[in-house]
Amino acid sequence: MTDQSFWKIIRRGNAVKVANDHQAKVLVDQYRKKAKLYNNNGVLLVTLGDDFRFLSAEEWKLQVSNYEQLINHVNSEKSYNMHIRFGTLSEYFQLVSSRKPKNEFPTLQGDFYTYADKDDEFWNGYYTSRPSYKAMSRVVEAEVRYHHDGIVGTSKAYVMRDFRRRLALALSHAQNISSFSTAFLLGNDIPEIYSNLENLVKGSAGIVPLFVSANPHWNSTASMSELHTITLESLKDVKTLYLYNSLPRARDHVLKLQVNMSNILTAVKKQVKQPLAVQLSVLLDDSKTSFAVQLEPSFNFKSPDPFSTMFQLLAGPIPLSPMEFVRVTIKAVTEPSPKPAVLVVKPTLFKYPKIAHSAEMFYIKGELQTLESKLASNFLEVNFDRETGFARTLQNKKTGEKHKLEIGFHYMNPSPKAGAAGAYIGCSFVSNEPLSKEPVKIRVLRGPLTDEVTSYYPRVKHTLRVNKLDTPGRMALEVENVANLTDANAVELVMTIKTGINNKDGTFFTDSNCFQMIKRKYRTKIRQWGNVYPMSCSAFIEDETHRVTLLSGQPLGFMAGEKPGEMKVWLDRRTLIDDQRGLFESMTDNLPTRSLFRILIERIFKPAVVGVVVPSMTTDAHFALDDMLFPSAQFLVNTDPSKLKPRLALMANTGLPCDYDLVTMKTFFSKSERFNGMHA
Repeated sequence: MTDQSFWKIIRRGNAVKVANDHQAKVLVDQYRKKAKLYNNNGVLLVTLGDDFRFLSAEEWKLQVSNYEQLINHVNSEKSYNMHIRFGTLSEYFQLVSSRKPKNEFPTLQGDFYTYADKDDEFWNGYYTSRPSYKAMSRVVEAEVRYHHDGIVGTSKAYVMRDFRRRLALALSHAQNISSFSTAFLLGNDIPEIYSNLENLVKGSAGIVPLFVSANPHWNSTASMSELHTITLESLKDVKTLYLYNSLPRARDHVLKLQVNMSNILTAVKKQVKQPLAVQLSVLLDDSKTSFAVQLEPSFNFKSPDPFSTMFQLLAGPIPLSPMEFVRVTIKAVTEPSPKPAVLVVKPTLFKYPKIAHSAEMFYIKGELQTLESKLASNFLEVNFDRETGFARTLQNKKTGEKHKLEIGFHYMNPSPKAGAAGAYIGCSFVSNEPLSKEPVKIRVLRGPLTDEVTSYYPRVKHTLRVNKLDTPGRMALEVENVANLTDANAVELVMTIKTGINNKDGTFFTDSNCFQMIKRKYRTKIRQWGNVYPMSCSAFIEDETHRVTLLSGQPLGFMAGEKPGEMKVWLDRRTLIDDQRGLFESMTDNLPTRSLFRILIERIFKPAVVGVVVPSMTTDAHFALDDMLFPSAQFLVNTDPSKLKPRLALMANTGLPCDYDLVTMKTFFSKSERFNGMHA
């Protein structure tokens, strides 16, 4: 119903008058038309109200009173040939079943589409609204379940702040439980471990856990995750960690931590008679197997004094068997040196007018014309534009194939009319504009584990990264963005990826809840913004010979098919007006937000016999996605590690086939009872 909407009647506080029969006729006509659409032999279910309805007892009373008058009037008029009553869902289904056999109901398979409930106002804005919460929800998703309004970002600002607090608390509790479980598995037969766990479970005050999660963590105020920080107290300090591979297949892991080395730097400076150079060593528990270490400075370019004693540590690749715990140690190693030094991988800075004197020892200042504009591993080579830091091509070193891969960014400015864009409704684009054309600062790092380039724009920090691993991300280019629209006007930030894929028919694929791939097609008969679809985890475009897959670490809006070979990802959006869909406020509570992607370009082979083909990701893409969504866990040990098992495997080395996932596993501890299973 249009102008006869009952919530409008209720707002005026007027009772419905049915004496002239007008409103009753409108209601009967609408219900009869709707019943024909459902084809349930004359049975129709009409839900009353909507989101944010019935906020007071008076509103409920008026709604019921108005409908009672209309129902009584319609039921008493035989010419309508209609009977209306209040009922429940169970009564509705019972009545439908009595009138129509179940085998006559058609079956519909597929996914929902982006729809417009009014003119060109498409419901796709919430695919991207408040992406910081989406990214945080993705991390928590592996641990607990939560309410849907949080991840779609369509609640009021104060509700979203409360949701962030609850997400952070949920993640903290989940990490504590993981730490407790790890301690139990590795040391349940040790009295000290068992007593510590018992006291922690009881909630005893002053108890320090012997195992602590060393995974990236979130707090209730930070908008992005932060690496766990360890502090080396002296040159002789040794830190012990356990790594756990939660996947049912082997993979390589790169240890990632923030390291506070203030005490180390002080100790090195005191060695006057014999200056020392210090570096970090990461060893497997056997003290013989060492790993490549990439220690780089954590540098805050915006602070008045950018020098920091914090460093980012990467070490690996550390091979992990399926569902295996492995112990590693971190310690400082010294050697005589002409002058005191900390051995780090020094990033090269371009277009920086000045580097603070206190930070010069950890950086190299470069001239732009000398920049070698490529990133490389044994598997990939990525060329980028030295002026912008954006990718241009990707080459597969194994096949020698070189592919177009142009990454760029632009702002989409929404229409200023009321209801055009909000938390729910996507943007009706008025104009596009690129990122700032000012000289961009560039940071390049070439280390034993990664090659990466980071370009700094006023509202976007963009990083391209090539990981020098064997599995599972060896063939993927990693893209990391940090968007900050806190000082912007109404705008939507979009990342564009242009490739050489020739998908002329406008076909592309997005995932449905990270479970299956759904075929999409760009529809030219509707507005451009009506072709934006949700991308929970992945999307791809392909032609007869190649496929480009985009793996996403967070759910966002996605569009492809408008132009051959082009994909667009919505990174963040800010609206200054309400879209009139029930939220009743604008969306200006933006937070700096990190987004992470992996891009794979693969050769594909079409089947010789054309038949029904179920769209799916390749094995390499699926493995790379699992590695990104479910990274190996890291646990810091606060007790003597010699008492603990050095490693523990919860699954045979063979693991599970590549197309199997472990959803849940329960262990059976009883030594007196045995269950042989269904096939014993």
